[in-house]
Amino acid sequence: MDESKQNEHWEPVLEAAFREHYKFLYREARKSLMRQDAEDVVQDVYIRLAQAEFQPEIRSNPKQYLRRAVVNACTDFLRRRNRRKKDPDLEDVRLPAPGTDTAGQNVRDQLEQAFALMSGEVEEIVRLHCVEGYSDQEIADRRGQKRSRIASILSRSRERIKEAAGRNKEKRK
Repeated sequence: MDESKQNEHWEPVLEAAFREHYKFLYREARKSLMRQDAEDVVQDVYIRLAQAEFQPEIRSNPKQYLRRAVVNACTDFLRRRNRRKKDPDLEDVRLPAPGTDTAGQNVRDQLEQAFALMSGEVEEIVRLHCVEGYSDQEIADRRGQKRSRIASILSRSRERIKEAAGRNKEKRK
């Protein structure tokens, strides 16, 4: 069978295997992830495989093939999340001393002022990175753009926010 005919038959085979083994795949994902993350990872694996070329391994042992794909995706998810936690950009953030009533409000106000100065696209990218914790690559994948473009936007935005914060400090003196 030539490749184009194999790819025509790939999605029904994949869908049938996913339907048959979904509960098992979800339980495998739950071994290392929270409920919502496990659901998302299993769905992401299906989408990624549906967009890929035919994989003959799925015919011989579909349950094990899909299990391996889900376990690998869970591992990747955890690595990305851990990388986000270690994001060096977050070390640059200076928060007011705990216990001050206005500390949290001041930070929120400053962030909202900074977001107000950004275009819609830039604001979305910065929110995804700083508030939601997505990496450059995850944002690029989500938006269908190159990682380098996202990194550039974040870098320029970071500099603008620092400049604006510096101007705010000077005003308060």
